[in-house]
Amino acid sequence: MSFEYNPQLYLDVRQFIEDHLDLIEEDEYDVLTAKVFESWLIHKVQETGYVFFVGPPRSGKTRALEVLSKICYNSKMAAYMSTATIYRLLDMGYCTLFLDEIQQYLNEEKLEFLALLNAGQRKGPGAWLLVPLKNEWIPTSFKVFGSKILASTRDTAEALATRCVIISMMKNVRTVPLRIDEDRAETLSSRLSRYVTKVGDAELPDMEGLLLERGFKDYRNIEVFINLVAVTPPEYRSHIIEYAKAIDDQITEEEGITQYADVYEAVEYVWKSAKGGKISVNAIAEAYNDGRPEAETLSNQSLGALLNIIGLRRVCRMPGGRMGRYASERTINRLRRRYGSGQVKLDEVKEEDKEEAPPVGASPASLPSQPPREVGLFTDAITLLEAHDRKMYQTAFFEALVELGYDRMQADRWLRADSRFAFMGTQVKLVGGTRIF
Repeated sequence: MSFEYNPQLYLDVRQFIEDHLDLIEEDEYDVLTAKVFESWLIHKVQETGYVFFVGPPRSGKTRALEVLSKICYNSKMAAYMSTATIYRLLDMGYCTLFLDEIQQYLNEEKLEFLALLNAGQRKGPGAWLLVPLKNEWIPTSFKVFGSKILASTRDTAEALATRCVIISMMKNVRTVPLRIDEDRAETLSSRLSRYVTKVGDAELPDMEGLLLERGFKDYRNIEVFINLVAVTPPEYRSHIIEYAKAIDDQITEEEGITQYADVYEAVEYVWKSAKGGKISVNAIAEAYNDGRPEAETLSNQSLGALLNIIGLRRVCRMPGGRMGRYASERTINRLRRRYGSGQVKLDEVKEEDKEEAPPVGASPASLPSQPPREVGLFTDAITLLEAHDRKMYQTAFFEALVELGYDRMQADRWLRADSRFAFMGTQVKLVGGTRIF
């Protein structure tokens, strides 16, 4: 059953938002419209991004929350909610949570609040809290997945920011109504409810391939926007894709000037004189620290942790007993793509890699170019799944492999062709024979 869109309803919701809010960027009206639709279709998605309005006082942040709360699904909004209340609201069933001035939560209950938001981005086991019962505290699981729309006068924690569409607000430059049109909002909510009923059991289309084809590189950004693209009628989808792609390009630009990029440059310098695929951690440290103020230098131990993060995890012994890392030309090429000047799309590979990669849709029997089963990719994929009880959402699984330095498209092709992995719906699982554990 194909998913049915209602372009006129989409336009009417968008017009309602535009009539009541003055946003900086035109495409943000489309983003918020899609967010409204996603809230009504939240039962069909596996992950969601949040919307985060940020700006100075009297810039329209609270107004934005109020407008959206009138037309989103099962809206829950208050001037303040305790973290315990938030947990219970989400556990009661799907709702759209509106939280204003979230700095108050970050000041008072920061760890619990961030844990709630981090866990609530994906469907899963939820979060565990100790709940008092009579004279003892009982570990209790809470469902925390759902749509959340936030506002603050200050930027939020980096870990949360990567899970949000961040919309900057400023004082209106055009006139909007003082009061929200309640009758119009109620009519739209009724139409949205009927629309969801009409859609029925039809699944949302998977937009991952489309976003990769458009050159998206950051999987966290894909997670934030993938459903917004999916719920938008195709004729209006380009506005959201262009908006999301600009953010993706900015992420890539910033990634090139991070500490990881600086470590990569030191690795690249040492790699030029490496022998036998081994590079010295001490030599990398010397190259990294050269010319830096003492306060910015790294010890070998600190550098080793960063090498693990960028994908150089295989330890070796250098002549004289010093520690080193194995680094194949393939691994260095991947680091060049990610942190160097040779960055390319996630689904683009070097010509020599293309020769090894099986064609899309090929059967396992027709894959003579598939690498040996015990190469690093398969070992890392198995280790990753075993660390997550042998199954993960595909988006998170491939994001983790990309973080380890693998090419997303090639990993997808090789792993799908291996009998140890089962790609079923939104999940990937380890299999043994014909039994799925």
